[in-house]
Amino acid sequence: MALEKIDQETAKSAPAILSKIKNKSRFLNQSKNIYSQFHVRANRMLEILDIIKLPSIENIGADGCGALLLLAQHSYIGCMQKVLSAIEESLVADPDSFPVENIPSLIDRIMVIKKRKQKFGTQWSISENGKMETAYLIPVEDFKNMNKRRKKYGLGPAMKVTDLAYGAEKYPLGKGRAEESNQREMTNNEHRIYSRYFHKSLV
Repeated sequence: MALEKIDQETAKSAPAILSKIKNKSRFLNQSKNIYSQFHVRANRMLEILDIIKLPSIENIGADGCGALLLLAQHSYIGCMQKVLSAIEESLVADPDSFPVENIPSLIDRIMVIKKRKQKFGTQWSISENGKMETAYLIPVEDFKNMNKRRKKYGLGPAMKVTDLAYGAEKYPLGKGRAEESNQREMTNNEHRIYSRYFHKSLV
């Protein structure tokens, strides 16, 4: 839980810190420094998971399960896949062992990093200019049935993106449900920017 608290604070403050850096080299160095700390915390989480074996509400509590997923999503794709595999193993042993509403965002992030369509509409991005008003929904497989899939995981309908970064506009696309027209394919460079810190070789 302590690791999660630091992770959340860093994720919210990082955009404001980085936005003040105009020099490209300094920007990239600071970005790598921030993301390397995400990976350090995720590695510690994996060490704990190796001891616990199966993540479950019984073993680490519902809040611990949420922390596990947050830490995984800020780390390398290999870490994400390892955590997802452990969760799936736990669910096979007991379908009620893990809060399933926390799983779709991890699945979607893995899919997007692999250049595949997401399933639950949890992943949004912004265009290369970095402005929130250009936010878009990364394409969803079978968009019309997206909210049905979300419902199976205890989630409500997908909503338009809410930006939580300090000082940013809270509802850049307005309020309400995500619409099919909010989708846009990522350019190769946008995908590179989205996924660059999720590959170990790049940090």
